[in-house]
Amino acid sequence: MTITSQSADNDTEKENKPSLQQVDHASEIKDVICDRVFAGETLSEICRDPAMPGRATVDRWLKADPRFFANIVSRTSCSRRT
Repeated sequence: MTITSQSADNDTEKENKPSLQQVDHASEIKDVICDRVFAGETLSEICRDPAMPGRATVDRWLKADPRFFANIVSRTSCSRRT
C-alpha cells in the first residue's frame, strides 16, 4: 500500500511542476540565414558554416515555410541588384 500512495504522491508532484516549453530557435536561425543571403552569401556557403544547419535542413524549411522561402527569394534578388 505504501507503494501506491507513494506513486500517487509522485503523480501529484509531476502535475504541480511547471512544464518546460520547447524553445524554437529555428525562426532566429532563419532570420540569420536571410540576413547572410542579403549580404551576398549563398545558401551553400552558409550551410557549410558549422554554426548553421545543414543544407538538407534548410531545404526542408524552405519547402515547409512559405514565408522563409519568400524571404530568401526576395533577399537573393536584392543582393544581386547591389
